[in-house]
Amino acid sequence: MIREFYNKNKEISDIHMVMCGTRKVEPDFKMPPHVREYYLIHYVRSGAIILEENKKKHRAVEGDIFIIYPDNLISYHADNGEVDFCWVSFVGNSVEKYLKYAGVTREKPVIHINNTDFEDTVLKLITLFEKNNNPSEIELNSWLLKCFHSIEKSGKSVVKETVNYIDAVLTY
Repeated sequence: MIREFYNKNKEISDIHMVMCGTRKVEPDFKMPPHVREYYLIHYVRSGAIILEENKKKHRAVEGDIFIIYPDNLISYHADNGEVDFCWVSFVGNSVEKYLKYAGVTREKPVIHINNTDFEDTVLKLITLFEKNNNPSEIELNSWLLKCFHSIEKSGKSVVKETVNYIDAVLTY
């Protein structure tokens, strides 16, 4: 099943949400090679996906996000089972800056996040579209920035756990 919602406002600014949605796919799911005109972050709710980009393969599992950059040839497929994921896509003049703040890089398109905040935020965006077919740009952007914050927050907790581990080993 697929639930997908598009932002009707086409004005591009600092950051602009294009669409969001959820999808549950069968084990034989394949997204053929294609190029997007926008950034797209998927959150794997269950299952696993193999992402192929620039002749490199990456595996994203439950609790991971993977990002698709515009103008890159990309494909992905289910990895031996059903996959449930949600996504949000966006464009704008400041997208690279926000991705950098969140710790997302082109070199590492798959990141494990230690919380469900990203998923919860995308589901809130979907609910917003279901209640109001044309939500305000400010409200959409506030939720989109919460998606970035959930990724940033997760990265900081991983760094903190690593530092604590190193401190514990060094003091032993």
